[in-house]
Amino acid sequence: MVKLLLSCLLALTVQITSAKVVLPSCLTDNMVLQQKTSVNLWGTQSPGTNLTIITSWNNSAYHVHADANGNWKVKVTTPGYGGPYTITFNDGSITALKNILIGEVWVCSGQSNMEMQLSGFYGDVLNLGPELADAANYPEIRMLTIDHQTSFTPLADIRTKSGWIVCNPQTMRDFSAVAYFFARNLFAGRHIPICRLHRFAQMIGMISGSPHLIT
Repeated sequence: MVKLLLSCLLALTVQITSAKVVLPSCLTDNMVLQQKTSVNLWGTQSPGTNLTIITSWNNSAYHVHADANGNWKVKVTTPGYGGPYTITFNDGSITALKNILIGEVWVCSGQSNMEMQLSGFYGDVLNLGPELADAANYPEIRMLTIDHQTSFTPLADIRTKSGWIVCNPQTMRDFSAVAYFFARNLFAGRHIPICRLHRFAQMIGMISGSPHLIT
């Protein structure tokens, strides 16, 4: 009887866990979405189930239905730059992405020259100490680094290094040096959140129709 009860509880736990929405690795806390456009959000959950997505910048609710394979996708409208915001996913349990900014998203792609970090690649950038201290002034700069990966077909997910990273003196060391200084110059002139999608070794293409966000 005890074994039967434990088996039922285990089955119930697995069922509840499988119902939880699963997001791709490029949709995480701290991300930046392109301003004044429509961007794709997508993921998986239990086939045939419903999902409600709420964007805090306008409190709009988007309702989607997972297909027979558990896949879903929805376009959300973004405002002018600002934040931080939250996106909430509710499929019976709550998943929330926090500290989201709306701003400009740039793809920084190249080979080893784009991969070189501010510290530790073949040495350090000039004046590393002052540059690290100055990085504390740019929390609106975020970076998503995409791993080496080759695919001849569109991908529903991509491998990333630790999701979206907020610029600060600790994280900035691992940023692409070219991408960081490019973003800092843009921010100095515009004072809006700036994101770099950092992809080295091979050029990256847009997937699924959004011109600014890998979707």
